[in-house]
Amino acid sequence: LRSHKATLRKLERRFGVDRHILVAIWGLESAYGTRMGELNIIRSLATLAYTGSRRKFGFKQLIGALKILERGDVPVSKFQGSWAGAMGQTQFIPTTYNSFAVDIDGDGRRNVWTSAADALGSTANYLRASKWKKGAPTVIEVRLPKKFNFKYAGLRKSRTMAKWIAMGVRDVDGSRLRSSTKRGAVVVPAGANGPAFIVFNNFRSILRYNNAVSYALAVSYLAKRFKGNGEIVRRWPLENLPLNLAQNRELQELLSKRGHKVGKIDGKVGSNTIRAIKAYQQRQGLKADGYPGSALLKRLRKG
Repeated sequence: LRSHKATLRKLERRFGVDRHILVAIWGLESAYGTRMGELNIIRSLATLAYTGSRRKFGFKQLIGALKILERGDVPVSKFQGSWAGAMGQTQFIPTTYNSFAVDIDGDGRRNVWTSAADALGSTANYLRASKWKKGAPTVIEVRLPKKFNFKYAGLRKSRTMAKWIAMGVRDVDGSRLRSSTKRGAVVVPAGANGPAFIVFNNFRSILRYNNAVSYALAVSYLAKRFKGNGEIVRRWPLENLPLNLAQNRELQELLSKRGHKVGKIDGKVGSNTIRAIKAYQQRQGLKADGYPGSALLKRLRKG
C-alpha cells in the first residue's frame, strides 16, 4: 500500500474501486506477484481443450490466449501461468484479459505479468464492470436471532436492511443495525454455529472475480485488516469442518439412499444438494442451515 500509493490513488480516482480490495486480491492471487504459475499457458489450455470435463472452457480460453500472443502484449517465452490458464499478478484468464486488461503504466502493452500498475488497473477495471459501487460496503458480520429461519439465508435471498432488522438481525456486537433500503443477503459459510454475515452488491462484484463465498470473504476481511479493523468476532466451528470432494460425494450418496434428491452424485455441492441437506436436517429436528460439514457426514454415517 505504501510502495504503490500513487498508483493506487490514481486507480481509485479512475475506476472507483477501493485500493485495499485491489491489494487484497493481489495478495491472495499471487502473493504480490511472487507466485504467478510457471506452466506454459498454450500447452495447459490445449490440454484442457483436448480432454477432461472442461473442454469447452479450455478451447475458449485457448483461442483467447492465441489472441493475446497475436496482439504482442507478452512474448511466448514469458506466457506462463496456472494449469487452468490463469496468468499474471492478479491471475486473469485469457478471455477476461482480452476484455478488461488495461495499460496503466503507458508503455503500450497490457502487461499483467511484470507491471503491478497494469495488473491492479486491470483488476479495478474488471470490478467496475462487475458493478462495483464506490464507497459502498462489501460485508458486515451480524448476530442472528435464536429462532432465525435459515430458509432466508443464502446469496439469492436478498432483503433490505430494514427487513433484516425487523427479523431480529443485529450487529455482531448486539447493537441495532442502521436501517436503510440497501439490500443484502445473510450467509452462514460455516453453518448455524459459525459466523453470520450480511453481504452486499460489492461482495457480489468480488464473486464475479472468483465465485466462492470463502474467497470473497477473504478478500473483504483482508482489506478491512489493511484499514486496521475487520476481525471476525464469532469463532469458526473447528469441530465441524468443510468436506473434501470425496467426502461430499459420500454425503450425496448417503442423502440419496435416504430418499433425498441431490442431483448428480459428483462431490460438487450445488442447490440440489443443499436443498436435500435442509430437508434431512428438518426431518431430524436440526437447524436447517444446509451446511455440508463433517458433523453432518458423521451423523449420516451412523444411519
